[in-house]
Amino acid sequence: MLWINLSELLQSLGNAYARTYSTYCIFIFVNIVIAVYGAFAEIFDHTNLSRDSYKEFGLIVDGLYCSILLFIFCDCSHNATLCVAKGIQNVLLKIDVRQINRKAKSEIDLFIFAIEMNPAIVSLKGYVNVNRELLTSVIASIMEYLLVARKLYV
Repeated sequence: MLWINLSELLQSLGNAYARTYSTYCIFIFVNIVIAVYGAFAEIFDHTNLSRDSYKEFGLIVDGLYCSILLFIFCDCSHNATLCVAKGIQNVLLKIDVRQINRKAKSEIDLFIFAIEMNPAIVSLKGYVNVNRELLTSVIASIMEYLLVARKLYV
């Protein structure tokens, strides 16, 4: 029950910050799409190659910066859920079972089983789970938008 309560606490924390972080993710997503598309459009539309333009550089830096922010957001959430589960499991596994009674041993085993069967998940009100899979799905969506925009542009 303790692990399930901790998982629910983590879920309610995600629900509390859902609007803020959802807006943050949408902003980063749109910013990356516009920056990458703008940079490629500027690069491909050069008619005079000797013309120096810093627009491409600024858009590329903006796209990289937002990509790094998205990676940090997803990776930190993923690592936090793993560290909580592994930390609690490590503490439970370090308990000397020779010193405790049979009922306590079974409770420890059930606790470890509950951790494995019900992993902690950071979710934004159930709309999206924030982990490394979110990063790959966002990258795939960005590529899809860029391909569709390129088809419309040509």
